[in-house]
Amino acid sequence: MDGTIDKVFEVSSTGVLSNVIASAPLAPTVTLSVISSTQINVTVEGDMRVARNIEIQRKTGSGSFSTIATISPTSNGSLADDDVITTYNNTGLTAGTTYVYRARGKNNVHNGDWSSEVSGTTAAAGTAWSNVPADFTIEANGYNGVAYSTGKTITLTNGSGNTTIQCSQSGLNGRILVAASTSSTPSTSDTYTTSVIIANASTYYLRFKYERLKSIDDNSAQTITFTNNSVSNTDLDITCIGTDISQP
Repeated sequence: MDGTIDKVFEVSSTGVLSNVIASAPLAPTVTLSVISSTQINVTVEGDMRVARNIEIQRKTGSGSFSTIATISPTSNGSLADDDVITTYNNTGLTAGTTYVYRARGKNNVHNGDWSSEVSGTTAAAGTAWSNVPADFTIEANGYNGVAYSTGKTITLTNGSGNTTIQCSQSGLNGRILVAASTSSTPSTSDTYTTSVIIANASTYYLRFKYERLKSIDDNSAQTITFTNNSVSNTDLDITCIGTDISQP
């Protein structure tokens, strides 16, 4: 007896094997553990004494079931028995999606009964910032000098609602300002402000403006903060340098 038999044999009073009976695995129980936005672990438990394999199927929404794995039943790394717990880690899933699972035991003769259907929803993907512009310097020379940066972009993943872009002014005599768009790089004639709220998008197009304050020189690094869903990124620092080149 190897613990994964396909048939049950009746033994007569004389010890002779007879009446070979094909036996189908019983329906197991399936439970799920949502691990992350891309993984759900499927645990199959049941009587696997006549099962050689466990077939696991999955579907989404109103779609049809399809087999995602056929695995061997395991019990403490040994032979299958009447109470086997086997776990399959289903990875590569889509965030925020509901998946429905079922499982059954199989042997060389029969497919067992399906378990009850069980559903689980992957976690929503978190808001994340990427493609953040590298730190740079912007220099405005002369009395009330003004300078514009080149166009910049920043990428938002899985955000929702509006994004706030805030320019710090800490220790700065002049002003660092921003213009933002969800479609193209702002021009120098667009409106520039110290803080802007802009509709949700995957890519934001930015341009920065530094206004030097009269004859007062600057050499100050300012942090630009991007906030969506209370998730902020402060990786971008702009060094504002202002010099009155008319002075000796």
